[in-house]
Amino acid sequence: MATLKDVAAAAQVSITTASRVLNRDESFSVTDQTRQNVLKAASTLGYARPTVRHKNSGTVVLYQWYPDAKGMSTDYYSTIRQAVEQELAAVDLGVVRFFPGDSMPALSRYDGVLALGKFSPAQLTKLTTRDQPLIVIDQDVLSRKLSCVVPDFEGGVAQVVAHMVQSGVRHPLFLAGQEHASDGFALADPRTHFFPLQAVAAGLPIATTLTSDFTMNGAYKVISQFLAKRDHCAFDAIFFPQTMKWGSAR
Repeated sequence: MATLKDVAAAAQVSITTASRVLNRDESFSVTDQTRQNVLKAASTLGYARPTVRHKNSGTVVLYQWYPDAKGMSTDYYSTIRQAVEQELAAVDLGVVRFFPGDSMPALSRYDGVLALGKFSPAQLTKLTTRDQPLIVIDQDVLSRKLSCVVPDFEGGVAQVVAHMVQSGVRHPLFLAGQEHASDGFALADPRTHFFPLQAVAAGLPIATTLTSDFTMNGAYKVISQFLAKRDHCAFDAIFFPQTMKWGSAR
C-alpha cells in the first residue's frame, strides 16, 4: 500500500508539500505543475488518504518566534521548521502555525505545542499555563522543567578549541551573538559561557569577546569598529556563529 512518503518521492517533492496538496490546503502556495505531479503520483500509486485516523494522528501547534514575512526567519530556522513539518506529516500529524501576537485559539483543540525559536520568561510562562504537552526547539529551558531540543553547543565549542590548539592559535577572538525574543527580552549566547572556560582549560588565554546581532551587517560593523581602535589587541583566529561568517570575513 502506497504511503505519503512514496507519493512525495514519485512527485519529487517534500512530504510536507505532498501532504498539503493532497489535503487541499488552500493557504499553501504551489505551482499548478507541482500540484498535478502530486495528484498524478497519488493516482498512479493508488494512494488513499486515511479515513480512520490512527492512534498517532492529531494536530500540533507550531509556535514560531518570528513570522517569515518579517524577515527574521533565517535559513537556519526555515530548515528546522521544514524538517519538523515533514516529520509530523510522515506520522499523519497535522500542523498549524502561530506567532507571538496572534490570537491563539483554545489549545484544547490540539494535541501539543512545538515552540520554535527563542522566547522570554514571560512568553514561556504563557505557553506553560496550557494543558497541552510543550516542547521548545533551539532554546535550553531545562531549568524551567520544560522539554527541549537544542544543539550541542558545549561539544561544538570543544571541537573548535581543539582545532585552535592543534593549529597553534595563541590569541583567539570570539564574536558572540545577541538574540532577542519577539517581546524584546535579551537572550545570552550559550557559547559565551563555554568558549572562555574551554579555551583556558586548553591553555589558551582568555579570548577577547565581541558581541553582535546574528546578521552579516551586524558582524561587519562590530569587527570594523574593533579593528579601527588603535589599541585593539592582536588576534590570530576568530570564532563566530555561522550566520555571521561573511560579515566577519569582510
